[in-house]
Amino acid sequence: MYSSNLGGNAIGPGGGSVCAWKVRHCYIHDCFDGIGVASTGVDDPTLNNEYSYNLLHNNADDNIEFDSMVYAGVHVHHNVLLDGFCMLGLSPVQAGGVTIENNIVYVSPEYGLPYGVIFKFSTPSSSAFWRGGFHPLTGMTIRNNTLIHTKCGVSWGASPDQKPHYFKDNLVANNIIYARDWVSWQGLPWDLGLQMQKNNLCCGPTLVSGKDAPKDVLSTRNTAPFLSEDTHWWDVMAPTLPTLVDERDLGEEKEINRVNFILSEDFVGTVIKDSGLPVAEYKDVHKNLGAIPAGTRWEFSRPGPRWAVGESALFHPPLPPSLDPWWVGFADQPSTARTVKIRPWLGSKFYRDVASLAQGVKVTASGYLTGTAAEGLLKWKPQQKDCGPGYVVDGDPETTWAWNSDNGGTVWLEMDLGKVEAFNFVELAKVHKCNTVDIAIKRGEKWETIHTFDIDTYKALTYGAAVPLTEARYVRIVVKTGKHSGLLSEIRIFRTR
Repeated sequence: MYSSNLGGNAIGPGGGSVCAWKVRHCYIHDCFDGIGVASTGVDDPTLNNEYSYNLLHNNADDNIEFDSMVYAGVHVHHNVLLDGFCMLGLSPVQAGGVTIENNIVYVSPEYGLPYGVIFKFSTPSSSAFWRGGFHPLTGMTIRNNTLIHTKCGVSWGASPDQKPHYFKDNLVANNIIYARDWVSWQGLPWDLGLQMQKNNLCCGPTLVSGKDAPKDVLSTRNTAPFLSEDTHWWDVMAPTLPTLVDERDLGEEKEINRVNFILSEDFVGTVIKDSGLPVAEYKDVHKNLGAIPAGTRWEFSRPGPRWAVGESALFHPPLPPSLDPWWVGFADQPSTARTVKIRPWLGSKFYRDVASLAQGVKVTASGYLTGTAAEGLLKWKPQQKDCGPGYVVDGDPETTWAWNSDNGGTVWLEMDLGKVEAFNFVELAKVHKCNTVDIAIKRGEKWETIHTFDIDTYKALTYGAAVPLTEARYVRIVVKTGKHSGLLSEIRIFRTR
């Protein structure tokens, strides 16, 4: 089922009436909402709506939407949700009756949208935009799912205004939840009442145990189970129709790892130890963790003749190269290839897969944050030991250079690129509490400003700008901060087409 019209649902089951829908073996792609709201209206398991063995791919809003003021009666299992915006729209479930189990969600590093979430728990309005006002999200069972977002966040919509009664009588158990970014959007709102069993595994490079997940839940910053490297949103593939891309805008061939949704017992054991949890209490967790527990096999039915021929189908968006087609029924057996070769797209200032010319270079600065103020910041940054300037060129947008305000309102940082380099694009990641940032290059013994960024002082945003094609070895940034102690996470310098 395909619809390029960004409005409505691919499948819109009738809601509010006593009936049961069975949606099985469908391939739903390039739609707005994939499967819309359906409700049985009564608590009768024989009438449950069932959505199973479906592939939902490239859908713009909620892949499956569960909003219901009355009893939902929906059982969702053994589906793959691939590269969408809001993957599971529980927004809101106000009378219960939703079970989500044994599903795979995969927002890939190649084709996934750079913004979006695994869960949309509610609308941002306290009235839930429906008549009758807001009621707690209740009666949801979310278990044995493998949920991976390699580009952005976990959830969105839960409001601290409703604390502590936002969720009521829900069960979240045996899930693997990976998110590239646990800082923006929201992590799992367990502090607002979402009940999480200790046998969940939460992971991602920015996760902080006790803040983003309860302390007794398995958690790790290790990305190794899913990706060989930490891939962020500026690393993407060419558009889905390669003929639209000029050959010159494709980078040199590179090899990337394929994703594996099955975690080994050894990996889970390491997480238990690293989390400081009692091994005896957690030793058998791996047997029921995720959609495909260790030692079992994922079986995804191949529905219908058109889907069964896979790549010969009339039209469908290409699967991300990091995904073995077997996971979604496009092949008879798993591939033996653990890696795949791709040619990254270099044709956009926002999306590129080229290393910053500034990464890893020598830097000096006029100062950095120390003392009590530094300690307060570093408790949220366990990946760094101080607030020094070297963190702006380490390739990690979650590490930060921070400086004191007692410097007359101006700080500077200089980079030695090692040799004369040509560049025409500069990017500042997560600039906070700054007024302006000047980019300057050294001409002889003098510094020449080539661009000035005007900064929205209190928002930690990313700023990028094309500059005239410039050749230089030494680059300086001068930050005017006024009375503030500012932050800068990363500076990147590129030669783009």
